[in-house]
Amino acid sequence: MCRCLREDNMSGLKLLWLAGRSVTFTCYVIKDPKELVFRSLYASEDYAALGELTDSWIHWSGKVNALLADMAGKKNQEQETWLKEKKIAFKGATMSKGLLNAVLSMKRFPKDSLVTLRKIEKEFGVEVFSSGYTKLTRMSQLASSHLTNVAAAVPWTQTQ
Repeated sequence: MCRCLREDNMSGLKLLWLAGRSVTFTCYVIKDPKELVFRSLYASEDYAALGELTDSWIHWSGKVNALLADMAGKKNQEQETWLKEKKIAFKGATMSKGLLNAVLSMKRFPKDSLVTLRKIEKEFGVEVFSSGYTKLTRMSQLASSHLTNVAAAVPWTQTQ
């Protein structure tokens, strides 16, 4: 809607207006991008009963990692406490050490791996990871250690 107003796109605005007569839209003017992430996380939790309107594990953890970007040097306990204070939850589960570790482990997956994980979600449903996100933590640990072992075993990666 904002884009239509800025670009003086009256036909697009008219279509949004017609859609708005049957669906409720909420517009926010937000200066801090983090505030938009918080609102998105809260909305996802509010609509937890409606599976189609909530974030999948991969999407949710990406948002939380974006919030934690400024706290990269902080200890996990401090990050966990901050997220608890902000009332960040995933499908009713309040922030815990295990949940935070699972969120942080998602940073180990390269972007192409995340594409593959999303394809798995599309084929088998979002619950495959949303209900077993700790499995992804273990997978990322195994993959990380495997890559380290492979790099050590391959002779052409070592300096001569």
